[in-house]
Amino acid sequence: MRRVVLVTGLQAAGKSTVGPLLTEHMRPPAASFDGDVLHRMVKVGREVMTPSPSQEALRQLRVRYDGAALLAQHYVDHGFDFVYNDIVLGSYVADWMDSIRDAERHLVVLAPSIDSLAERELGRGGGNSYRDWQPPGATLADAISSLSAGLDEIPRAGLWLDTTNMTTEVVACIVADDMRASLSEPARASCAGRRRPAGGAPRPSTRGDQAGDRLVVESHLIEISAPKQRLGS
Repeated sequence: MRRVVLVTGLQAAGKSTVGPLLTEHMRPPAASFDGDVLHRMVKVGREVMTPSPSQEALRQLRVRYDGAALLAQHYVDHGFDFVYNDIVLGSYVADWMDSIRDAERHLVVLAPSIDSLAERELGRGGGNSYRDWQPPGATLADAISSLSAGLDEIPRAGLWLDTTNMTTEVVACIVADDMRASLSEPARASCAGRRRPAGGAPRPSTRGDQAGDRLVVESHLIEISAPKQRLGS
């Protein structure tokens, strides 16, 4: 059975970098898609999400997610694995997963610390992606914290990674090395019985935090030869 992987997280979490890197580890043929492509396709009348979104912004968001699901299904139906990276939060995650049929459905949530996200966002330059969540007098960290409520509303399934101190290659290797851990069905998203990779290096250990079933990587002893890239997109 082919695989569909949703890689989600807030702005600057590393989604658009991790998605293609993860795809390189998938079984051929495999395709990667960035949801920003659909967002930027709307050249006239584009509405953006805010803390109080318009009905048109919500409609365009749903059109975007539905379009990505149709694309993922099209590739699955033609024998591809498919990795989709985008900002998908709250109940939209379960809705998107439920729209995929005849494929293994995997969820990967990149969840670095708020301070790390703020540092990455400032380091990217350009406009502030969190500006609509940052009222006068509030800090960038305040804005990120406000938007992160959408992460808390995602069902506790799949693989949640605190990527604060990880490179993009390490994150991709962690996910690819044990795809079973990112299965979106809660009953199957278990880390029990992890295997050691070739060479005997220990697998990343994971644990549930006190808030629920969120998985936090405690170590990432994986050998990689490609140049390191820091997370930040």
